[in-house]
Amino acid sequence: MAHRKRKQRPTFLQAAFESLVAPLQGEQRRVLEGWMAHLAPTRHQLHAANSWAKHIAEFGHVRERAEALVVARCLDFGMKRDDVMGLLRDRIAAKASGRAEDSAAAPSR
Repeated sequence: MAHRKRKQRPTFLQAAFESLVAPLQGEQRRVLEGWMAHLAPTRHQLHAANSWAKHIAEFGHVRERAEALVVARCLDFGMKRDDVMGLLRDRIAAKASGRAEDSAAAPSR
């Protein structure tokens, strides 16, 4: 008996990307497409949060949308929104103080 492939539910990242990028064109759209391509393969919320802390200054007029994509990616890992916002604040502060690679770094395998 052949198994039917179940349709995978879109990730929070995919859903956020579709709603945030739809109205954009040109450079703003390309920036968010590049950010999506960077975030999609992340395998841990700390990777996504540390990337945000590293690249936060690069987003200009689409900063809020780029941050929303990071939040969505962290939600994909099972985090709650309030916890994500705290994590992002912590990672930004850590990057600013030069301790971005401290004990909150993703565990090595």
